Amino acid sequence: MGCSATEAIAREILRLEPLATYGPNMAQKVLDATARFDVAWAEIQAIVAELPPIAMEVEEPVDLGPNPHEEFSKEIAKQEEEKAAKLKEEEEERRKREREEAEFQEHFEAHELDISEQIAMEMRRIESMTEKQRLDKGFGDLLRLNYGTFLDVFHNLERLVEQCHSRPEIPKCLNLKNEQFIEEIGKHQGTIAFLRGLGFESREGHTIPPQEGMTIAPAETYLFMPEPDMFEKFDEWASWQDRLKEIAEKMRHMLSKLRGRNTHLADQLAARGVEAVGLSLTWN
Repeated sequence: MGCSATEAIAREILRLEPLATYGPNMAQKVLDATARFDVAWAEIQAIVAELPPIAMEVEEPVDLGPNPHEEFSKEIAKQEEEKAAKLKEEEEERRKREREEAEFQEHFEAHELDISEQIAMEMRRIESMTEKQRLDKGFGDLLRLNYGTFLDVFHNLERLVEQCHSRPEIPKCLNLKNEQFIEEIGKHQGTIAFLRGLGFESREGHTIPPQEGMTIAPAETYLFMPEPDMFEKFDEWASWQDRLKEIAEKMRHMLSKLRGRNTHLADQLAARGVEAVGLSLTWN
């Protein structure tokens, strides 16, 4: 068969299928409804085509400001970055101090430096510390001394603190090259840090006011404790006095504990050293 014959058969099948499914009457109704729909649809399309286009009003977007969730996330991220940076800075500072401590201890124990160089190195090592940090550091180093040496050095320091606040006639100035100072205090590790923590400042001689009964060499370095003027700055002077009194009292209390009042403790100190017993003080 040709293509025309096949097409004719297909059309006949499409015509007969509704008749077989619905019957002749229903099939006719369906065909009529379909024809009416096609006519109506064509008319609707023609009407719509003639209608003018409807202008759509475009609204300007409303500015709701920054997204609060995004802003909160940014703030949290910023805080975390700042926290991480601070921790990193603190860690670097800690490592720096540990390196400096290790270097200082190595030189100190090997006796590679003379006393004046040891003092100068300790002065540099504690320059960036607060007074409380210097007291803590100096006291920690002093605890490493043997029992007898610790008692002698700590007693000398306690006497010095007592003189600073109770005997104004005595110069509050220490010559770092003075042999007696070096022998009794200066040559021992921790003493310079402790003195700086008490309030002694590193000064060149030409910056120190005249001291009664003491000759100041302009080019030499001293430890000098400035005292606030009692008449012009009484509150500051009173705070300075109270702090020194409190420190002296703590030092006397520790010395009294170590000087034979507790025989068992004294035996421990003699056998193991001051640091091993775990003594501690809290400084202000």
